[in-house]
Amino acid sequence: MRGTMLAMVGLVTVIVGSLTCSAKEAKTLPDAVAQTIKKEFPNATIKGFGREREKGVRYFEVRLDVGGKKLEVEVAPDGSIGEIEGQVAIEALSAKQIEAIRNVAGTSKIVRIEKHEVRGIPKAGSFVALTPPRLVYEVKVVDSAGKRQEIKVRADGTVTTDDDDDDDDDDDDD
Repeated sequence: MRGTMLAMVGLVTVIVGSLTCSAKEAKTLPDAVAQTIKKEFPNATIKGFGREREKGVRYFEVRLDVGGKKLEVEVAPDGSIGEIEGQVAIEALSAKQIEAIRNVAGTSKIVRIEKHEVRGIPKAGSFVALTPPRLVYEVKVVDSAGKRQEIKVRADGTVTTDDDDDDDDDDDDD
């Protein structure tokens, strides 16, 4: 019994310790995933990760801190990247994008803007690279009555409701 308890404590210590390690120390992620994170985000600290599935592709959603900026990166076991997501300030958007948002939102207050850089689409168990990557900004707004709305605007300033721009349709936490 005591041996089992010590083994469980050791396992919990390993799991918890791995959630806040640097990219160099990410031993619980598959090598290809850890190498991709290290290559793409050399100064990142891994804050955590989870396994998810989307359209038949199992992947790791890796939460990073890059110089105080928080990102979530979808990486398949082969190292291919699906999407990079992070919060941005309104200054990151073009005048055309802001105008498009205002046309839809009216006087609603912008409460959050997320940049989604879609680098790959799920296909045949991996992410197939998009060249160039697709940028979509998800803008969360709230009106004076407290009603929330999400507006999606592409890099060219067009507003979209296309579900293809939201690749979270059939996620499940594993």
